[in-house]
Amino acid sequence: YGFYSAFNVDLELSASRLQATYDCLLSQGILETCLVAYTGTDLSDSLRQNPLLSPLNAADSLLQRLPPCYLVGLAKDPLLDDTLAMAVRLQGLGVRFACDVIDDMPHGCLNFKDVSDESLNAHDRCLA
Repeated sequence: YGFYSAFNVDLELSASRLQATYDCLLSQGILETCLVAYTGTDLSDSLRQNPLLSPLNAADSLLQRLPPCYLVGLAKDPLLDDTLAMAVRLQGLGVRFACDVIDDMPHGCLNFKDVSDESLNAHDRCLA
């Protein structure tokens, strides 16, 4: 399963990242801060290409060995473009997968299932 996952730590601006510039949960600045906290350093080019941090950069032979995948993207998530890019990559490699994009939901919405009907519906959809 990949629920609004980070598939590419390059952090270049994309359409979904620009759209989420003012996202209160995961802005570009928070993405960068989390990444530095996770890696313990600023990202060098070689670290950005590391498939353990950026599965989108993994070798074809590695991705082709993945079991069937279920990817979930959120329409208002700064990581949406990465999820869609991973779906395109898996499709091109013949890996079995499903990819759902849930409308009008921000990154982290599944954590709010107890306080929001929309988040509960997204949560239930992911587990169906």
